Amino acid sequence: MSLSIEQLEACRSLLFVPANEPRFISKAHQRGAGAIILDLEDSISPDQKEAARGNLRPAAAELRRNGIAHVLVRINPGSADDIDEAVSRDVDALVLPKVESLDDLVWAHTAVSTAEQRSGLPDGHIRLLVLVETPAAVLNAASLAAHERVAALILGSEDLALALGVEPTLDSLAYAASSIVFAARGHRKVPLGVPGSLASIVDTGRFAQAVQHARHLGMAGTVCIHPKQVEAVSAAFAATPEDYALAQRVLAAFDEAQQAGKGAVMFEGKMLDLPIVERARRVAAQRQEASGDDRCTSAPNERDLQPRGKS
Repeated sequence: MSLSIEQLEACRSLLFVPANEPRFISKAHQRGAGAIILDLEDSISPDQKEAARGNLRPAAAELRRNGIAHVLVRINPGSADDIDEAVSRDVDALVLPKVESLDDLVWAHTAVSTAEQRSGLPDGHIRLLVLVETPAAVLNAASLAAHERVAALILGSEDLALALGVEPTLDSLAYAASSIVFAARGHRKVPLGVPGSLASIVDTGRFAQAVQHARHLGMAGTVCIHPKQVEAVSAAFAATPEDYALAQRVLAAFDEAQQAGKGAVMFEGKMLDLPIVERARRVAAQRQEASGDDRCTSAPNERDLQPRGKS
């Protein structure tokens, strides 16, 4: 498989890069993002759409040559031409904007399957990440997350706030963000996004606060529209030395109790139960990934390109 749920979970930051900007594409591998999204939609002016589509495959190939493990493409809403051009061996997933219902998703799935067959790719090679950008999409989030080709739901904060007639703030988007988290996690998919504005490029502190809040709500990461935002995402989702030290103490106490045959485990004045231990294991695993075993920094091999079943 080209992009597993586990790999996407570990990416944290997914950076948009205009598909028609060679200077941005050539430097994308230096930005530290977990994945790169070649954009055909919002960052491309209407008169440049065709040129951007024509540059898509060379751009994806260049990203691969530069060591980007996961290359995604955001298409324009309902564009079969974008799908035909995007579906290739160098692309792992499509980001779908303006999806509101399962019917929209079924159309995209069918178009992608046809393009996979035409390109000689295994069925299911291309995963789908769904942008939740309307009130209807929020209400339908669970059915969207349940689709077998979908790997993630992404909170489209700016478009959703516009549709709601509000500013994109922590308060106005908290319900939508939580709905996405529950829908995605309920179907073992990845929730992404921040309940706030992605346009906060200069005010990195404001963006960092939104990312921290996203993590507290259960988001696994977010898309970024500027390289400066990648660092804030990495910092927000990284385990601190204090987190790691606490996790090590928890695991040591649990292991000691297990070896002693104790059912109840006391740790620093608190009872340890299995969810606490599992969280400690995840922190320890995250620290190991950060020290060199990063699943988002190496390109997939041929074995990863075989057909897959449901996630």
